[in-house]
Amino acid sequence: MPRKGSTTQRGYGREHQLIRDRLLRLHHEGTPCVRCGEPMYTWQRLQAGHAELSASEGGRAERLEHAECNEEAGRLKAAMLRRRAALPEW
Repeated sequence: MPRKGSTTQRGYGREHQLIRDRLLRLHHEGTPCVRCGEPMYTWQRLQAGHAELSASEGGRAERLEHAECNEEAGRLKAAMLRRRAALPEW
């Protein structure tokens, strides 16, 4: 499914990329991923993740995560928001 908007429009523009670059420079090989607990290495796909708010909600990336873990968290959050939007108003 294609994503809507550019990386900048989705909150992953230049600032986000600079944060990811900084996090990678500070990264210690083998540091555990906060989502799965498995070690992270720079040869793996790593992404700058958000603790609470997503980039589109104004959150700021603050940690490295496995790309798979970060993307799965995004899918779960999107599914939760879709379910919440489908609930009837009381």
